[in-house]
Amino acid sequence: MKKILEVTFEAPSQKSGGGIGIMQSIESITCNSLCDYIGPLPKTDIGKYKNINLLTILNLTKHKRIIDIVNGSFSRYYHGWCKCIKNIKWEEYYALHLEFSRWPFVLEEAHKHNVPVFIRIHNVEHDYFYNIYKNNNTISNYLRYLHFSNAEKKCVKMAEKLICLTEADKERLIELYGSSVNNKIVVNPVCIDNDCEKYPSSKEKYFLITGSLKYGPNLAGIEWFINKVWIPLYESDPQLKKFQLFVAGSKPSPELVAICNTKKGIKLIDSPDDIDEYFKKAYCYVSPIFNGAGMKVKIGQALMYWLPIITTPHCKIGYEKASDIIIASNEIEMKDAIKNIISLKKEDYIKLSTSNHQAYVDYFSMEHSIKVYKRLIKTDDLN
Repeated sequence: MKKILEVTFEAPSQKSGGGIGIMQSIESITCNSLCDYIGPLPKTDIGKYKNINLLTILNLTKHKRIIDIVNGSFSRYYHGWCKCIKNIKWEEYYALHLEFSRWPFVLEEAHKHNVPVFIRIHNVEHDYFYNIYKNNNTISNYLRYLHFSNAEKKCVKMAEKLICLTEADKERLIELYGSSVNNKIVVNPVCIDNDCEKYPSSKEKYFLITGSLKYGPNLAGIEWFINKVWIPLYESDPQLKKFQLFVAGSKPSPELVAICNTKKGIKLIDSPDDIDEYFKKAYCYVSPIFNGAGMKVKIGQALMYWLPIITTPHCKIGYEKASDIIIASNEIEMKDAIKNIISLKKEDYIKLSTSNHQAYVDYFSMEHSIKVYKRLIKTDDLN
Protein backbone atom coordinates (compact mmCIF):
# COMPACT_ATOMS: atom_id res chain seq x y z
CA MET A 1 0.00 0.00 0.00
CA LYS A 2 1.32 3.44 -0.89
CA LYS A 3 1.59 6.16 1.74
CA ILE A 4 1.34 9.92 2.20
CA LEU A 5 4.52 11.83 3.02
CA GLU A 6 3.78 14.66 5.45
CA VAL A 7 6.36 17.49 5.31
CA THR A 8 6.33 20.46 7.66
CA PHE A 9 8.86 23.03 8.86
CA GLU A 10 6.73 23.94 11.87
CA ALA A 11 6.26 21.46 14.69
CA PRO A 12 2.84 19.99 15.43
CA SER A 13 1.66 21.44 18.75
CA GLN A 14 -1.37 22.50 20.76
CA LYS A 15 -0.05 26.01 21.48
CA SER A 16 -0.21 27.83 18.15
CA GLY A 17 -2.69 28.12 15.32
CA GLY A 18 -0.21 26.66 12.85
CA GLY A 19 0.71 23.80 15.16
CA ILE A 20 -2.94 22.93 15.75
CA GLY A 21 -3.59 23.06 12.02
CA ILE A 22 -0.75 20.60 11.43
CA MET A 23 -2.26 18.27 14.02
CA GLN A 24 -5.51 18.46 12.05
CA SER A 25 -3.67 17.48 8.87
CA ILE A 26 -1.94 14.52 10.54
CA GLU A 27 -5.13 13.15 12.07
CA SER A 28 -7.06 13.62 8.82
CA ILE A 29 -4.35 11.81 6.83
CA THR A 30 -3.72 8.95 9.25
CA CYS A 31 -7.43 8.13 9.47
CA ASN A 32 -7.31 7.47 5.72
CA SER A 33 -3.77 6.30 4.94
CA LEU A 34 -0.37 5.28 6.22
CA CYS A 35 1.77 8.38 6.73
CA ASP A 36 5.49 9.10 7.04
CA TYR A 37 6.48 12.35 8.78
CA ILE A 38 9.38 14.69 8.00
CA GLY A 39 9.62 17.77 10.19
CA PRO A 40 10.68 19.17 13.56
CA LEU A 41 10.18 17.09 16.69
CA PRO A 42 6.45 17.32 17.54
CA LYS A 43 5.68 19.44 20.61
CA THR A 44 2.72 17.24 21.48
CA ASP A 45 2.06 13.51 21.53
CA ILE A 46 1.22 12.18 18.07
CA GLY A 47 1.67 8.58 19.15
CA LYS A 48 -2.11 8.15 19.30
CA TYR A 49 -2.14 8.10 15.51
CA LYS A 50 -1.44 4.45 14.70
CA ASN A 51 -0.69 5.01 11.03
CA ILE A 52 2.13 7.54 11.42
CA ASN A 53 5.86 6.90 11.24
CA LEU A 54 8.38 9.58 12.24
CA LEU A 55 10.61 9.10 9.23
CA THR A 56 13.00 12.03 9.76
CA ILE A 57 13.19 14.60 12.56
CA LEU A 58 14.67 17.84 11.24
CA ASN A 59 17.04 19.77 13.50
CA LEU A 60 17.69 23.50 13.57
CA THR A 61 20.75 24.73 11.68
CA LYS A 62 21.16 28.32 12.86
CA HIS A 63 24.80 28.52 11.82
CA LYS A 64 23.81 27.81 8.20
CA ARG A 65 20.98 30.37 8.12
CA ILE A 66 22.75 32.85 5.81
CA ILE A 67 23.61 30.07 3.33
CA ASP A 68 20.00 28.86 3.41
CA ILE A 69 18.66 32.35 2.66
CA VAL A 70 21.06 32.71 -0.26
CA ASN A 71 19.75 29.37 -1.55
CA GLY A 72 16.20 30.69 -1.46
CA SER A 73 14.85 29.60 1.92
CA PHE A 74 14.05 31.41 5.14
CA SER A 75 13.50 28.09 6.91
CA ARG A 76 15.89 27.08 9.67
CA TYR A 77 15.25 23.47 8.63
CA TYR A 78 16.28 23.85 4.98
CA HIS A 79 19.71 22.26 5.49
CA GLY A 80 18.11 19.32 7.29
CA TRP A 81 15.68 18.86 4.43
CA CYS A 82 18.53 18.82 1.88
CA LYS A 83 20.29 16.11 3.89
CA CYS A 84 17.26 13.86 4.26
CA ILE A 85 15.90 13.85 0.70
CA LYS A 86 18.52 11.42 -0.60
CA ASN A 87 17.15 8.78 1.78
CA ILE A 88 13.48 9.16 0.82
CA LYS A 89 12.04 6.16 -1.05
CA TRP A 90 9.83 8.20 -3.32
CA GLU A 91 8.23 5.22 -5.03
CA GLU A 92 6.42 4.41 -1.76
CA TYR A 93 4.29 7.56 -1.82
CA TYR A 94 0.95 8.35 -3.36
CA ALA A 95 1.44 12.07 -2.62
CA LEU A 96 3.40 14.54 -0.53
CA HIS A 97 1.33 16.69 1.84
CA LEU A 98 3.06 20.02 2.57
CA GLU A 99 2.19 22.48 5.33
CA PHE A 100 2.20 26.15 4.18
CA SER A 101 2.67 27.53 0.67
CA ARG A 102 6.18 28.82 1.43
CA TRP A 103 8.50 26.08 0.28
CA PRO A 104 8.78 25.63 -3.53
CA PHE A 105 11.99 23.62 -3.17
CA VAL A 106 9.92 20.80 -1.62
CA LEU A 107 7.61 20.67 -4.63
CA GLU A 108 10.56 20.76 -7.02
CA GLU A 109 12.10 17.71 -5.32
CA ALA A 110 8.82 15.76 -5.21
CA HIS A 111 8.13 16.43 -8.89
CA LYS A 112 11.56 15.09 -9.83
CA HIS A 113 10.19 11.74 -8.65
CA ASN A 114 6.68 12.18 -10.12
CA VAL A 115 5.06 12.49 -6.71
CA PRO A 116 2.12 14.93 -6.64
CA VAL A 117 1.95 17.56 -3.90
CA PHE A 118 -1.03 18.66 -1.82
CA ILE A 119 -0.49 21.94 0.04
CA ARG A 120 -2.38 22.90 3.18
CA ILE A 121 -2.83 26.67 2.77
CA HIS A 122 -2.72 27.91 6.37
CA ASN A 123 -2.64 31.53 5.20
CA VAL A 124 -2.57 33.41 1.94
CA GLU A 125 1.11 34.17 2.50
CA HIS A 126 1.07 37.22 0.22
CA ASP A 127 -1.38 38.86 2.63
CA TYR A 128 0.05 37.40 5.83
CA PHE A 129 3.53 38.82 5.31
CA TYR A 130 2.19 42.08 3.90
CA ASN A 131 0.25 42.62 7.12
CA ILE A 132 3.38 41.97 9.17
CA TYR A 133 5.23 44.56 7.08
CA LYS A 134 2.34 47.04 7.29
CA ASN A 135 2.34 46.83 11.09
CA ASN A 136 6.13 47.11 11.34
CA ASN A 137 7.76 48.85 8.37
CA THR A 138 11.26 47.40 8.52
CA ILE A 139 13.50 46.43 5.61
CA SER A 140 13.67 42.83 6.84
CA ASN A 141 9.88 42.54 6.95
CA TYR A 142 9.65 43.97 3.44
CA LEU A 143 12.21 41.48 2.13
CA ARG A 144 10.33 38.62 3.80
CA TYR A 145 7.11 39.83 2.20
CA LEU A 146 8.74 39.87 -1.26
CA HIS A 147 10.35 36.46 -0.73
CA PHE A 148 7.26 34.63 0.52
CA SER A 149 4.94 36.26 -2.00
CA ASN A 150 7.16 34.92 -4.77
CA ALA A 151 7.50 31.54 -3.04
CA GLU A 152 3.73 31.20 -2.72
CA LYS A 153 3.25 32.04 -6.40
CA LYS A 154 5.58 29.18 -7.33
CA CYS A 155 3.93 26.77 -4.90
CA VAL A 156 0.41 27.53 -6.10
CA LYS A 157 1.47 27.06 -9.73
CA MET A 158 3.23 23.73 -9.12
CA ALA A 159 0.90 22.02 -6.62
CA GLU A 160 -1.64 19.41 -7.70
CA LYS A 161 -4.06 20.28 -4.87
CA LEU A 162 -4.50 23.34 -2.64
CA ILE A 163 -6.39 22.84 0.63
CA CYS A 164 -7.75 26.21 1.76
CA LEU A 165 -9.36 27.08 5.08
CA THR A 166 -12.08 29.39 3.77
CA GLU A 167 -13.97 30.41 0.66
CA ALA A 168 -12.43 33.86 1.13
CA ASP A 169 -8.93 32.36 0.91
CA LYS A 170 -9.98 30.47 -2.22
CA GLU A 171 -11.23 33.64 -3.89
CA ARG A 172 -8.09 35.50 -2.86
CA LEU A 173 -5.82 32.86 -4.40
CA ILE A 174 -7.79 33.05 -7.64
CA GLU A 175 -7.54 36.85 -7.57
CA LEU A 176 -3.77 36.75 -7.03
CA TYR A 177 -2.78 33.80 -9.20
CA GLY A 178 -5.48 33.44 -11.85
CA SER A 179 -8.62 31.40 -12.49
CA SER A 180 -6.59 28.35 -13.52
CA VAL A 181 -5.99 27.50 -9.84
CA ASN A 182 -9.72 27.14 -9.18
CA ASN A 183 -9.86 23.45 -10.06
CA LYS A 184 -6.98 22.68 -7.70
CA ILE A 185 -8.67 24.08 -4.60
CA VAL A 186 -10.47 22.13 -1.89
CA VAL A 187 -11.93 24.06 1.05
CA ASN A 188 -11.47 22.42 4.47
CA PRO A 189 -11.94 24.71 7.49
CA VAL A 190 -10.14 24.65 10.81
CA CYS A 191 -11.31 21.47 12.56
CA ILE A 192 -10.25 20.32 16.03
CA ASP A 193 -10.83 17.35 18.30
CA ASN A 194 -13.78 17.56 20.65
CA ASP A 195 -12.13 17.82 24.05
CA CYS A 196 -15.25 19.19 25.74
CA GLU A 197 -18.29 17.09 24.86
CA LYS A 198 -20.28 18.17 27.91
CA TYR A 199 -21.14 21.68 29.06
CA PRO A 200 -18.36 22.80 31.47
CA SER A 201 -19.45 22.42 35.07
CA SER A 202 -17.65 25.49 36.36
CA LYS A 203 -17.48 28.95 34.80
CA GLU A 204 -15.41 31.81 36.17
CA LYS A 205 -16.13 35.46 35.60
CA TYR A 206 -13.52 36.42 33.07
CA PHE A 207 -13.48 37.35 29.40
CA LEU A 208 -10.68 35.63 27.49
CA ILE A 209 -8.39 36.80 24.68
CA THR A 210 -5.71 34.44 23.32
CA GLY A 211 -3.12 34.36 20.55
CA SER A 212 0.43 35.31 19.69
CA LEU A 213 1.04 38.59 21.51
CA LYS A 214 3.92 39.57 19.23
CA TYR A 215 2.11 39.23 15.88
CA GLY A 216 1.30 42.75 14.69
CA PRO A 217 -2.45 42.49 13.93
CA ASN A 218 -3.07 40.57 17.17
CA LEU A 219 -1.15 43.06 19.27
CA ALA A 220 -2.78 46.08 17.61
CA GLY A 221 -6.27 44.65 18.07
CA ILE A 222 -5.74 43.66 21.69
CA GLU A 223 -4.27 47.03 22.65
CA TRP A 224 -7.16 48.77 20.90
CA PHE A 225 -9.68 46.63 22.77
CA ILE A 226 -8.07 47.24 26.16
CA ASN A 227 -7.68 51.00 25.70
CA LYS A 228 -10.87 51.82 23.80
CA VAL A 229 -13.32 49.22 25.06
CA TRP A 230 -12.39 47.38 28.24
CA ILE A 231 -10.87 50.15 30.40
CA PRO A 232 -13.57 52.79 29.70
CA LEU A 233 -16.36 50.24 30.22
CA TYR A 234 -14.76 48.75 33.32
CA GLU A 235 -14.45 52.19 34.88
CA SER A 236 -18.05 53.17 34.10
CA ASP A 237 -20.09 49.96 34.46
CA PRO A 238 -20.43 48.52 38.00
CA GLN A 239 -21.58 45.16 36.62
CA LEU A 240 -18.34 44.65 34.69
CA LYS A 241 -16.28 45.10 37.87
CA LYS A 242 -17.44 41.59 38.80
CA PHE A 243 -15.44 40.30 35.82
CA GLN A 244 -11.82 40.30 34.68
CA LEU A 245 -10.16 40.30 31.28
CA PHE A 246 -7.60 37.49 30.83
CA VAL A 247 -5.06 37.98 28.03
CA ALA A 248 -3.22 34.70 27.43
CA GLY A 249 -0.50 34.20 24.84
CA SER A 250 3.18 34.13 23.98
CA LYS A 251 5.80 36.87 23.91
CA PRO A 252 3.74 39.94 24.93
CA SER A 253 5.21 43.32 24.04
CA PRO A 254 6.56 45.55 26.86
CA GLU A 255 3.71 47.98 26.18
CA LEU A 256 1.10 45.28 26.63
CA VAL A 257 2.78 44.02 29.80
CA ALA A 258 2.73 47.55 31.21
CA ILE A 259 -0.96 48.03 30.44
CA CYS A 260 -1.97 44.70 31.94
CA ASN A 261 0.12 45.22 35.08
CA THR A 262 -1.12 48.72 35.84
CA LYS A 263 -4.85 48.55 35.05
CA LYS A 264 -7.45 46.97 37.27
CA GLY A 265 -9.52 44.13 35.94
CA ILE A 266 -6.86 42.79 33.54
CA LYS A 267 -4.65 39.74 34.01
CA LEU A 268 -1.83 38.78 31.64
CA ILE A 269 -0.97 35.07 31.33
CA ASP A 270 2.40 34.94 29.59
CA SER A 271 3.00 31.77 27.54
CA PRO A 272 0.63 29.45 29.44
CA ASP A 273 1.53 25.76 29.53
CA ASP A 274 -2.08 24.73 28.99
CA ILE A 275 -4.30 27.24 27.20
CA ASP A 276 -7.21 24.80 27.25
CA GLU A 277 -7.71 25.30 30.97
CA TYR A 278 -8.45 28.99 30.37
CA PHE A 279 -10.93 28.19 27.61
CA LYS A 280 -12.77 25.69 29.80
CA LYS A 281 -13.45 28.14 32.61
CA ALA A 282 -13.93 31.38 30.66
CA TYR A 283 -17.26 33.19 30.65
CA CYS A 284 -16.90 34.67 27.16
CA TYR A 285 -14.29 34.72 24.39
CA VAL A 286 -13.25 37.93 22.63
CA SER A 287 -11.22 38.23 19.41
CA PRO A 288 -10.75 41.93 18.56
CA ILE A 289 -8.56 41.44 15.48
CA PHE A 290 -9.27 43.58 12.42
CA ASN A 291 -6.80 42.25 9.85
CA GLY A 292 -4.39 39.43 9.21
CA ALA A 293 -4.67 36.22 7.21
CA GLY A 294 -6.14 32.76 7.52
CA MET A 295 -8.96 31.31 9.59
CA LYS A 296 -8.65 31.88 13.33
CA VAL A 297 -8.15 28.58 15.17
CA LYS A 298 -9.01 30.28 18.47
CA ILE A 299 -12.59 30.88 17.30
CA GLY A 300 -12.96 27.14 16.65
CA GLN A 301 -11.57 26.43 20.13
CA ALA A 302 -14.04 28.84 21.70
CA LEU A 303 -16.96 27.18 19.87
CA MET A 304 -15.80 23.76 21.01
CA TYR A 305 -15.57 24.93 24.64
CA TRP A 306 -19.19 26.16 24.67
CA LEU A 307 -18.27 29.86 24.84
CA PRO A 308 -20.21 32.93 23.76
CA ILE A 309 -17.98 34.78 21.29
CA ILE A 310 -17.61 38.48 20.55
CA THR A 311 -15.46 39.21 17.52
CA THR A 312 -14.86 41.39 14.49
CA PRO A 313 -16.09 40.66 10.95
CA HIS A 314 -12.51 39.70 10.05
CA CYS A 315 -12.35 36.91 12.65
CA LYS A 316 -15.75 35.56 11.59
CA ILE A 317 -14.30 34.62 8.18
CA GLY A 318 -14.66 30.86 7.76
CA TYR A 319 -17.16 30.60 10.60
CA GLU A 320 -20.18 31.97 8.75
CA LYS A 321 -22.23 28.88 9.65
CA ALA A 322 -21.81 29.63 13.36
CA SER A 323 -24.71 32.04 13.30
CA ASP A 324 -24.70 33.02 17.00
CA ILE A 325 -21.18 34.46 17.05
CA ILE A 326 -21.61 38.12 18.03
CA ILE A 327 -20.11 40.56 15.54
CA ALA A 328 -18.83 43.95 16.68
CA SER A 329 -17.15 46.30 14.22
CA ASN A 330 -16.25 49.23 16.50
CA GLU A 331 -15.85 50.22 20.13
CA ILE A 332 -19.53 51.08 20.65
CA GLU A 333 -20.66 47.68 19.31
CA MET A 334 -17.99 45.93 21.41
CA LYS A 335 -19.16 47.66 24.58
CA ASP A 336 -22.80 46.87 23.83
CA ALA A 337 -21.94 43.20 23.18
CA ILE A 338 -20.11 42.91 26.51
CA LYS A 339 -22.98 44.53 28.39
CA ASN A 340 -25.44 42.18 26.73
CA ILE A 341 -23.40 39.10 27.64
CA ILE A 342 -23.04 39.98 31.32
CA SER A 343 -26.77 40.79 31.59
CA LEU A 344 -27.98 37.46 30.11
CA LYS A 345 -30.15 35.26 32.29
CA LYS A 346 -28.61 31.87 33.03
CA GLU A 347 -30.91 29.98 30.68
CA ASP A 348 -30.21 32.41 27.82
CA TYR A 349 -26.48 32.21 28.46
CA ILE A 350 -26.57 28.40 28.32
CA LYS A 351 -28.70 28.51 25.16
CA LEU A 352 -26.15 30.76 23.42
CA SER A 353 -23.23 28.60 24.58
CA THR A 354 -24.97 25.42 23.43
CA SER A 355 -25.71 26.89 19.99
CA ASN A 356 -22.04 27.73 19.49
CA HIS A 357 -20.92 24.25 20.52
CA GLN A 358 -23.45 22.67 18.15
CA ALA A 359 -22.06 24.76 15.29
CA TYR A 360 -18.64 23.31 16.13
CA VAL A 361 -20.01 19.75 16.08
CA ASP A 362 -21.81 20.28 12.77
CA TYR A 363 -19.12 22.10 10.81
CA PHE A 364 -15.72 22.28 12.56
CA SER A 365 -15.19 18.91 14.24
CA MET A 366 -12.40 16.55 13.22
CA GLU A 367 -14.91 14.13 11.69
CA HIS A 368 -15.65 16.72 9.01
CA SER A 369 -11.95 17.09 8.12
CA ILE A 370 -11.42 13.32 7.97
CA LYS A 371 -14.23 13.04 5.40
CA VAL A 372 -12.69 15.82 3.29
CA TYR A 373 -9.33 14.03 3.25
CA LYS A 374 -10.98 10.71 2.42
CA ARG A 375 -12.29 12.27 -0.79
CA LEU A 376 -8.96 14.00 -1.42
CA ILE A 377 -6.75 10.96 -0.95
CA LYS A 378 -9.09 8.55 -2.79
CA THR A 379 -8.32 5.53 -0.65
CA ASP A 380 -8.78 3.05 -3.49
CA ASP A 381 -5.84 4.61 -5.31
CA LEU A 382 -3.42 3.85 -2.46
CA ASN A 383 -3.32 0.09 -3.10
